[in-house]
Amino acid sequence: MNGPLLTQKTKEICAYIDDLLSIPAIKDFPNAYNGLQVDNNGDVTRLGGAVDANPESLHLAIQKQVDFLCVHHGLHGFGTKPLIGNYGQFYKTCFEHNVAIYSVHLPLDIHPILGHNASISRLLHLTNMDTFAHFEGQPVGIVARTKKSRRQLKQDLKNLFPHSLHSLEFGPLLPQRIGIVSGSGGQSLLEEVQKHSIDTLITGEVRYAAFTFAQFHNINIYACGHYATEVFGIKNLLAAVSKQFNLPCAFIDVGSDL
Repeated sequence: MNGPLLTQKTKEICAYIDDLLSIPAIKDFPNAYNGLQVDNNGDVTRLGGAVDANPESLHLAIQKQVDFLCVHHGLHGFGTKPLIGNYGQFYKTCFEHNVAIYSVHLPLDIHPILGHNASISRLLHLTNMDTFAHFEGQPVGIVARTKKSRRQLKQDLKNLFPHSLHSLEFGPLLPQRIGIVSGSGGQSLLEEVQKHSIDTLITGEVRYAAFTFAQFHNINIYACGHYATEVFGIKNLLAAVSKQFNLPCAFIDVGSDL
């Protein structure tokens, strides 16, 4: 017979994450709203983690009996919406099933140990040298070096991102300065790449203009998938919170190749 579930307090878990990731000190994009976005009854028995707060992630979390869901992309990324239709139903489902939603965006991108970028560098066995792509004075991207050839680096990326890797190889066969930014940085990221003499960029997604930009500036670009590059930080955070509070946890994988 299974014993009673261990229960921890929602507010204590939120306070732990706030401190661990320095949530109050890190400026983020408008509408990020890092921290608790939907409350539950105050008690947590099972942790969950997902890249996005969306109906699919919530549905799978409920199936796994999660009552505290950590996400990287929270509920207001597209701006604040009236609580009607599917948006209203999402909140209603959270309340009906007692699921709290805690969102953490840039603080999870940039954390030097738990973050997405640090994790990608570590998993590729790169050596971090510097930072770039600053936002509000905060370093978002990592500049790393390697002794690997472009061919070996690409193979390692294929192994790490088997379903989502897209390659633009117009840079050196022996990369010297590798920039890492999970998710998406748009045109401003390409400008930062040029500014910091980065010859190889590892990111989640790029716009079509990157195809021409890479040729003119002799750069290798590896777009590994926005979703795929942003699972690492959530998994790391989930493991840290689970260990701290002795709670079971589950990563909610919706399997997007975008």
